[in-house]
Amino acid sequence: VMHYAASLQHHSVSFAKYFQNMSEFDFFTPTNKGSYPFHIAASGGNVPFLEFCVALGHDVFKLDDLNRSILHLGAMRGNINVVEYGLEKGGNLQAVEIGGKNP
Repeated sequence: VMHYAASLQHHSVSFAKYFQNMSEFDFFTPTNKGSYPFHIAASGGNVPFLEFCVALGHDVFKLDDLNRSILHLGAMRGNINVVEYGLEKGGNLQAVEIGGKNP
């Protein structure tokens, strides 16, 4: 559910809050490829969802199975707003993903 919410461009945070309040279940589990909802949000340029994740205490710099952070995903998709947000929060521009690339 949270992966879907993260992919929404509008109302993603209100959608996520609704489901977060409806259940004791942890919606912030990774996919079988190690992607968390904040990875989906970073790919889509969804900074409000990243802020929501941080407010809930999630480590948005957790890496996916390809060692990609939100900085990698934001940069790959041209989402400068995600890269700026990640850097403001202390993201590492020197982090290397499996393919050997930095953000």
